[in-house]
Amino acid sequence: MKIKKWAGMVTAGTLISAGVLMGMASAAHALPAGCSWTQEGYRVTSQCAGGTGQHRVVVNFIHVNPWVGPAVMESQWAYVGNHSSINVLGTVTHVRVETKD
Repeated sequence: MKIKKWAGMVTAGTLISAGVLMGMASAAHALPAGCSWTQEGYRVTSQCAGGTGQHRVVVNFIHVNPWVGPAVMESQWAYVGNHSSINVLGTVTHVRVETKD
C-alpha cells in the first residue's frame, strides 16, 4: 500500500517538474518587440528592435489603376534586426506590422 502512495507522489512530482521546465524553455522565445514601419515614396518598410522571431509589413492601399481598386500586399518575413520592405503602386491607406515566433 505504501509503495502505491510513494509511486503516485513520484509521478506527480515528475509531471510538475516537466511542466515548470517547459514553461521556462518557452520564455526564451519572445515575439519581436519595438516594431515600427516607415514609408518613403512607394516603399514601405518594417523593422523590429528586440525579441526573437520574424516580422513583416502588411499594407492596404488603393491601386493607381482605378480598375484594380483597393488591395492588400504583404512583404516577406524577416528576422529581428533585418528590414522587410515592399513597393506599393498606389495610395497607402493602412499599414500594420505582423510578428511571429
